[in-house]
Amino acid sequence: MTGLARKWHPPVALAVVLALFLAAAVAAAPPPPTRLVIAYGISPVTMDPQMHSNTVTESVLRHIFETLVVRTDDMKTIEPGLATAWQPIDDTTWQFKLRRGVRFHNGEEFNAHAVKFSIERAMDPRQRAPLRSLVAPIRRVDVVDDLTVNVVTAWPDPLLVGRFGGYATNIVPPRHVREKGDAFVAANPVGTGPYRFVSWVRDGDLVLEANPDYWGPPPRFRTVIIKPIPESTTRVAALRTGEADIIVNVPPADIPAIKRGGRAEILTVPSGRIMHGMLNAQEGPTANVKVRQALNHAVDVDSIIATILSGYGRRLATVLAHEDFGYDQHLKPYPYDVARARQLLAEAGYPNGFEVTFDCPKGRYPLDSEVCQAIAGQLDQAGVRARVIFNEWALYNSKSDSRTLGPLSLWGWGTLNFDADGRLRSLFATAPGYPRGTARQTYSNKDFDALVLQAVETTNPATRLRLYKMAQRTLYHDAANLFLYQLVDIYGVSTRISWKPRADEMVWAQRVAPR
Repeated sequence: MTGLARKWHPPVALAVVLALFLAAAVAAAPPPPTRLVIAYGISPVTMDPQMHSNTVTESVLRHIFETLVVRTDDMKTIEPGLATAWQPIDDTTWQFKLRRGVRFHNGEEFNAHAVKFSIERAMDPRQRAPLRSLVAPIRRVDVVDDLTVNVVTAWPDPLLVGRFGGYATNIVPPRHVREKGDAFVAANPVGTGPYRFVSWVRDGDLVLEANPDYWGPPPRFRTVIIKPIPESTTRVAALRTGEADIIVNVPPADIPAIKRGGRAEILTVPSGRIMHGMLNAQEGPTANVKVRQALNHAVDVDSIIATILSGYGRRLATVLAHEDFGYDQHLKPYPYDVARARQLLAEAGYPNGFEVTFDCPKGRYPLDSEVCQAIAGQLDQAGVRARVIFNEWALYNSKSDSRTLGPLSLWGWGTLNFDADGRLRSLFATAPGYPRGTARQTYSNKDFDALVLQAVETTNPATRLRLYKMAQRTLYHDAANLFLYQLVDIYGVSTRISWKPRADEMVWAQRVAPR
């Protein structure tokens, strides 16, 4: 054989070997994922999107239901949802143009009548929607034609468009709700969203399947399973073994091990949720403003953030997050001062302190049990003996609804609009016509009410900012709650997917992509 012939044989053989190698590699490569598993610390409280005030429930149900508008992932822009356009007609009327060709999962047509029905359902006092405060400014909803609605408010409302981005303003199918009734709807959801309901076991798995008739981009995962895993160690284990793709509320102590494992990464975002201790301002020792001030001096919030949360939190003077419109950077938190706390308790008539029941959730918020124990220990140093009671989330909400929680209880509060109105009025206002966002609050102050009600009816940003700062100082002086911190959300995310966390805690499979 000539030298030239010998030169050609190795490349041919090499090509065969490479072809076999590539074929084997392709055969061994895992198929694209068809299932996504999201693990929370709690289960949804209902399948009725208008009958809750819970962020986890909202996040879960937004796979099934949709709203007129949606905030972008960076929270800075409002973009079309079931509405394609909107404009003001006059000072108290906004017109929404609706998306054509959309149907609910049961085949029912989405149109202006569905929007009118949904909003009026949330407005109806007999319905007792927990977040009726979101639609309180609305006077009526007028159907112009099948794809046009006018929303008329009682006064100019600068936040109206943003209010149609979730919770009480999710759109439900009128015929389904009328025929089946609220009890059935609470367990059998029907919406227009990218996923359809398959099954739900209360305090167990919720199973969803991709909606093949969805009007928008098709979902990337055929099946979505949402699991409640209250114990953080169990959630972390599920992530590390590949049983879960996204988990919430990762304890900071577990971050290094998750990173070392190589199967998941850690993503963080400053949260729209603030943590605070609700105080009974009407009965018992905590009805005394000096007692409430003493409790705020007695808790070393900075040490809780540093030692328990490993720095994943930001101290607050009241209940507004740093990103909220209306946040007052000049209002400083109560300083940690045990001596001052004891002095105030003595002035209030409790020189030897007192005993108080401290109700706490278990698994709802990051390290909530540990935070409650730390607060109780610090209160004890000031003479306030807190008896901590830990509650599963369903029981906690039941006790809240029946007003059987202790005088002190730990809560988080998220936001829809990142505006002071969503916290101050929803949590504290007591004026007629402004239903509270929660039945837990007992604080009431006419001066505070006047400030926040004037602010929500004012379109001038500078005036609104001034009013909200005044309202915060009233809350601060009254120590309306035990003011704590703003969370930094920590997620564990599988390396097989691509996803970006949002400050409003919404975890939507339709925003997740396989890698």
